[in-house]
Order: sequence, then C-alpha cells, then structure tokens
Amino acid sequence: MGTHLGSHPKLTPAVRKKLEDAAALDATWEEIALYADISKPTLYDWMATVPGLKDRLNDLRNRPVLKARNTVIKALDDPHYAFRYLSKKKRAEFGDDEEVKASVTATAADGTSVDLTLRVRKYEDPDTDDGRGAGAPAAPAKPAAKPRRPAKAS
Repeated sequence: MGTHLGSHPKLTPAVRKKLEDAAALDATWEEIALYADISKPTLYDWMATVPGLKDRLNDLRNRPVLKARNTVIKALDDPHYAFRYLSKKKRAEFGDDEEVKASVTATAADGTSVDLTLRVRKYEDPDTDDGRGAGAPAAPAKPAAKPRRPAKAS
C-alpha cells in the first residue's frame, strides 16, 4: 500500500477513478484505499477535505444494494419470492419465525437465574420442505425430556 512520508499524495483523476471503481463494488474503506494504492489515513483525510468526495463514494457504495433491491422487486412475480419478501418486510404477519421466551431458574448453589430464548419455526422453508408442502405448519416438536431433580447435598 502506498506509504508516504510527509504530505499526502495528490488526488489525481486516475486515483479518483480507482477510488470510485472500488466504491462501486461496495468495497470497505480499507479495500478502497488498498485498490487505489494509498493509505487509509490519506483516504480519510481526502474524504474530510475534498468537497463531495465522501458523499460520492458513499453513493457509489450503495449502488450494489439498489441493484439487489431492483432484482428482488423484479422477482416478485414468483410466489415463492413474493412470500419470502413479505416474510422479511412484514414479519409479524408473514414471518417464518415465532419467538418463544422461557425463563429458567437454575438450582445451583449460588441461585443463578438463567434466561433461555428459543426460536421456533412457524413454517418450513420451501427450499428445505419436508414433503408437507410449502408454507405448511411445522411438525409438532417432540416433547422435551423431564428435567432431572438435582441430587440432595448430604
């Protein structure tokens, strides 16, 4: 990586293009600096002092996200993808998971209280469907074994 003593290298059009090319791939700041062959401090200084540079790089870093969103929206004609989209955007109504919380008090000598959170699947994932059909309720869970009573201290 470019390490310079004294002042920073100049932001030439060629270096700026490298910064923008890497940013358009949603690269990290470290990767952007590496690709442009400059140090991270130089990149941070330029973003703080060159008008519009930080905004431009941030905008470019969002392009892959926007492209992915566009691809998702175009795929919504397929019911599978439409349901998956709704299960993420409207989790309360279409979500695959239901959270069940149980608080367990341990019988350890120090009286420690343990909080346990379980995630129970409400619907099977169509990609791993077990033969009951997409969107069918999950098979009932097997009953948990009864907890053993701790041995009495003598």
